[in-house]
Amino acid sequence: MLKYADELKLNIDSTLQELPLWEVEVDLNCFGSDLIKPFKDEPVLPGVMITDNRRYVGMISRRKLFEYISRPFTSELFYNRPIAMSLKILQIEEGFVISETTSIMEATYLSLQRSPELVYEPIIVKAASENNRLLDFHQLLLAYSQIHVITLANSAQTQEKTKIPDKDFHELQHLQIQLLHQEKIKALRQIVSSIANEINNPATMNRVFRRYHRQIAIALCLPLFLTMLTGVGYTIVDEWFGQGQLGAFLLSLHTLEIIHLEKIYPLLNGLGLLGLLITGLSMTGLFRKSSDR
Repeated sequence: MLKYADELKLNIDSTLQELPLWEVEVDLNCFGSDLIKPFKDEPVLPGVMITDNRRYVGMISRRKLFEYISRPFTSELFYNRPIAMSLKILQIEEGFVISETTSIMEATYLSLQRSPELVYEPIIVKAASENNRLLDFHQLLLAYSQIHVITLANSAQTQEKTKIPDKDFHELQHLQIQLLHQEKIKALRQIVSSIANEINNPATMNRVFRRYHRQIAIALCLPLFLTMLTGVGYTIVDEWFGQGQLGAFLLSLHTLEIIHLEKIYPLLNGLGLLGLLITGLSMTGLFRKSSDR
């Protein structure tokens, strides 16, 4: 008698060959009544494999068969005709075949990728001997659930074994903070040393100032253009044409008061211009020449 999946001793590496598999075959030339018999004898039989001289030609599932014969006037015709006449209607067109060496975890994932109307159909399991057997999808889910429970229990045991006492944990945390602080100090020293080397090398410093000058110029291009445009526009609109409301709008845009940046926007522009001035003068070499003299 076949065991249910939840009665087996499974683990995360268990494969399909450890599960209850069905190997019930009916010849293609038998009558429909012969096909009904194994389903009546085995109430949990998921399906039957149809063969032609022992060669596999298709599979008919319990669900598909009983749906078909439940139609009006169908059962009488089906019982007295060869299975071959109804095979195209009854067989699962997309036969889902998995090797018996496939893990239960992987097989569950693959089975769930089937289309919704086929996801609960039996799975055809191919053995090393090339013989096909059937696996009930519900048995696969039971096995997956059992493995999932075992995995969670093992994980909890592992966490309990590797749990660090509070005192050791705080000491380890303090050590990690010290190591991190030492790494920061080391990195800071390297940065300071690199800056000092650049300062002592005039050619390097010239390249550095040129790079900073270019970056500041790019960053200030739009703000300065906006300041110039709104300043000139305010003078023309307010002083020449007397459009006070439009002038007030341009003034608020001039200081970015419109987005509440009026307290820092002029300062940022000023600092940017000061940076351009410093980097620009440094690139001229005026200070180096005077110091050389």
